[in-house]
Amino acid sequence: MQLQRYGIVWSQECGGTLITSRTVLSNAHCYVHYSNISIPSLIWRVRLGSSYSSSGGSLHQVHSFIIHEDFNQPSRLNNDVAIVRLYEPAVFSDRVRVAQIAGSNYDLPDGTAVIATGWGDWASGSQSSRSQQLQDVNLNIINQNVCVQRYAFLKSQPGNRDLPDVTPSMICAGILNFGGKDTCQGDGGGPLIHNNSGAGHVIMGITSWGYGCGHYHYPGVYVRISVHAAWIVRNGSV
Repeated sequence: MQLQRYGIVWSQECGGTLITSRTVLSNAHCYVHYSNISIPSLIWRVRLGSSYSSSGGSLHQVHSFIIHEDFNQPSRLNNDVAIVRLYEPAVFSDRVRVAQIAGSNYDLPDGTAVIATGWGDWASGSQSSRSQQLQDVNLNIINQNVCVQRYAFLKSQPGNRDLPDVTPSMICAGILNFGGKDTCQGDGGGPLIHNNSGAGHVIMGITSWGYGCGHYHYPGVYVRISVHAAWIVRNGSV
């Protein structure tokens, strides 16, 4: 997902996953301030079929955004999911295909290996070091209660009262107590992928938020697709 700045420069802002020929699954916080723009194609576009953020593949104009109606409810960044609609359908090829999303019962045991991808920062606050080439990182599913408790403690500390809560509609992934691997700023909206031996690659999360990048104590937090599967199918089938 690319945003035009200053009327001339296109920059890579968020990730997304093609789920039908006309719809991309992403997160809400990337687009919530643009959802009422009458012609979003003037400032947003989608590049498909390339692992490079600024070259290759094909460019597609954005028709509109569908933001989850309960985004930021009952707490900040809850229901952080959106559908990006394209003006023209994507042309499928060996480099452009729709992804399989997790169903309502698709939840993984703690410790399961997953993969996150994106073009975001290499480290917190280092936007100048963003890669032009798509990156991927191997992570593990983190126990939900551990993630909830750690972020609740962090939020209780001075200066952190505005941090989101980890809710049941979120899932955590990282390398707990070691850190060093994570998604970062600019990766938001991209997929968290489970390589299912029977079903292939399944999108089971959307990069949403976290505390810094690669923190040993606080893993990355993702939208839990299984909770939103019905909403995604209903709104992504337009």
